[in-house]
Amino acid sequence: MYIPTLDLRGSEKKLKSATHAVRDPQGSWPEAILSKPLIHYQVRGQHVALITDPDAIKTILCSGEQAFPKWLPIYRASATRYSGPYSILAVQGPQWAGIRRAFNPEFGPDRIGRMAEVSAAATTSAIRPLVGLQSVFPLCNRIAIDVMWRTLMGDNAQSPTDPHIQAISDRMVRAFDRDDLADAAISIMDLVETVSRRLPGPEMAQDHPFRSLTAEGSANHSGLSDAELKDNFFALLYAGQETTALALSRTLWIIGQDQDLQDKLRDEIRSVPQGTLTRREGLGRLDLLHCVLKESMRLLPPALATIRTNTEALTVAGTTLPPNTVLVVPFYALHRSTTLWQEPGVFRPARFGAASPEPRHPMAYIPFSSGRHICIAAKNSMFEMVAILATVIREKRDIVRQSGAALTPTLASGIFCCLGLLSLSSGCRDHASWRSGCCSGLA
Repeated sequence: MYIPTLDLRGSEKKLKSATHAVRDPQGSWPEAILSKPLIHYQVRGQHVALITDPDAIKTILCSGEQAFPKWLPIYRASATRYSGPYSILAVQGPQWAGIRRAFNPEFGPDRIGRMAEVSAAATTSAIRPLVGLQSVFPLCNRIAIDVMWRTLMGDNAQSPTDPHIQAISDRMVRAFDRDDLADAAISIMDLVETVSRRLPGPEMAQDHPFRSLTAEGSANHSGLSDAELKDNFFALLYAGQETTALALSRTLWIIGQDQDLQDKLRDEIRSVPQGTLTRREGLGRLDLLHCVLKESMRLLPPALATIRTNTEALTVAGTTLPPNTVLVVPFYALHRSTTLWQEPGVFRPARFGAASPEPRHPMAYIPFSSGRHICIAAKNSMFEMVAILATVIREKRDIVRQSGAALTPTLASGIFCCLGLLSLSSGCRDHASWRSGCCSGLA
């Protein structure tokens, strides 16, 4: 099986800035980060550390913001450039806590079932009418936007797909093809602007934070300002659809290389009563599919890195890092560390089986980050993606890779692109070729 890899060829001489260390992994990360727990640079007077030591990562991500706050320059220069200054991505401290507290209930365990039902419904409506050639990333992008939009608007599985989503998705894909993140973000902004012109969905509770943004005109009882609500609607919609679309398209590309794996997955899915495949208990029985998705996200994590800084000196692997060092936790390198994984470049879903000794450390695998700032929808999105993949595999007879792939980061934006062709078939008359696409990510 062919798994794309980055050609890491960085060095201190090539590193132009601390931001460059995050946005250009291929050009700035040295290959040694795959085997060493720490790479320490100094560029233009700024200390930069790439860290894959799991104990140090636990300290950095789980010790709290006072000791290890976000390094906001990178978030404000990239992830929040379009989401606004009040996005959960752009703030920290009490303001971050208030925003997180307001939205936590919308991604609680009791919402997993509804999200799974919406995911299966959105996927079924998207893939059944397919004829001729299709691209995998646009399809995954469209499904991911549909699911996240319904989730935020309180729609359910019976709600129709919003008529704006197809055009928005098409525009986003064209923007990604041009490496135009600005236009991709503006596409999502245009969808957010329609919130005020539609009524809340049937599942939107009276105290839902976003209810006041809808045409119903309810009073805002969320404790957040209108600006905070609007910025975070955009941030949740954009980040939610982006990482999901990328993880799905890459997983399908990997599955497309192994017919035996597909058969095993299909048998597992068929062993679960179809009526439970949109519920948490049914999806939880798909052990192999969960392992396949986790292994795909280990090899090709949907988020690039998470970045912090330190208010006091920090010792990592015998090296003392001074205060205000830019601390980069590079998920790609962490997930392929030769000291943390056996044959890390090999696709082996059994790593995540109940009897496996891997991962060797809880912090060796963190595709959604960890600690206080772990992705707000981490558990929900896993079930969302399992529901989508299960629907595709159940509906389509064969998923076959048609051409090679390459994983290349765009130097200017940190976008990772995984390119390849797949064909899907549910019968002699239904064939589709899929090409996986692009995503940028900071956790």
